[in-house]
Amino acid sequence: MKLLSVICLVLVISFVNAKNLPEKFFGTFSLDRSENFDDYLYEEGYGWWTRRVVSLASVDKVFTKTGKNTFNFDDLWTAKSLRYKDIVLGKEFVGDGLDGSQQKITFTWHGGALFEKHVPIEEDAEQKEAEYKFQFEGEELVQTLESNGVICKRFFIRQMHLPSANCLAIFSVSFVIAQNLPESFYGKFSLDHSDNFDEYLTEKGYGWFTRRLVTLSNVDKIITKAGPNSFNFDDLWATKKLHYKDVVLGREFRGKGLDGSVHRITFTLRNNVLLEKHEPTDANAEQKQDEYRYHLEGGNLVQTLTANGVVARRYFTRQ
Repeated sequence: MKLLSVICLVLVISFVNAKNLPEKFFGTFSLDRSENFDDYLYEEGYGWWTRRVVSLASVDKVFTKTGKNTFNFDDLWTAKSLRYKDIVLGKEFVGDGLDGSQQKITFTWHGGALFEKHVPIEEDAEQKEAEYKFQFEGEELVQTLESNGVICKRFFIRQMHLPSANCLAIFSVSFVIAQNLPESFYGKFSLDHSDNFDEYLTEKGYGWFTRRLVTLSNVDKIITKAGPNSFNFDDLWATKKLHYKDVVLGREFRGKGLDGSVHRITFTLRNNVLLEKHEPTDANAEQKQDEYRYHLEGGNLVQTLTANGVVARRYFTRQ
């Protein structure tokens, strides 16, 4: 009897080690749309503000094969990136959740679908026990989430990867040339009010005096069309004027930050959200690496800023 148990255990271990994800899963998938996501988050107990921030976040899922029976899974959100390395199907490991808490995590495969199970180690963790299902519907990767009978689906589109650097360069140029900002983004927008801005600046490490100056400053954002595939972006503060000319979506350029240091700057557009990314070229620059999000609400411009989980929003009224 004991020998039979050992044999069964060996067979189970061999079965787990012998499996990996189907090749179709490997790649980068970007969130395209969701169904019933706000209702799912509400059922999970999240408040309006958290639901709004999570719903607006850009999300990428990246699966990478690392061995015959192992893979990496990167869950990349605007404000948080989760990276799980050398996963073995059926083997539990400990990793971070989106709320930063430690989770017992297991990926399994059955019924033609991948399941990702999270069990928080701490009872008071914000992120609760959950299991997410991934499967393909046509060429789309679909994530299914369920809470107390409320079912949500999130649809991810595979991102194209071309085989050579030359092809990639041609594709990138073609993609950049093919798009510009939607017409609704053009205009002058003046700061009306902010939510949580001082807390955001505190989290970024700015002192009281700097925070006070920045918080009290008048700000205008002016976006004008410069050409078929380019635009100008003027960021006008009471004490500093930043002018970025002939911006092309997806193309990095160098410009000044609010602290006067030189930054590598890239504007991109995803799901009708404009992203402005800054990377200081000087490691000692006062202004740190950051990414700002802009979207329209009722014709007005809303800027979202995040720092270590602290989310601020600034509301600009169209003039």
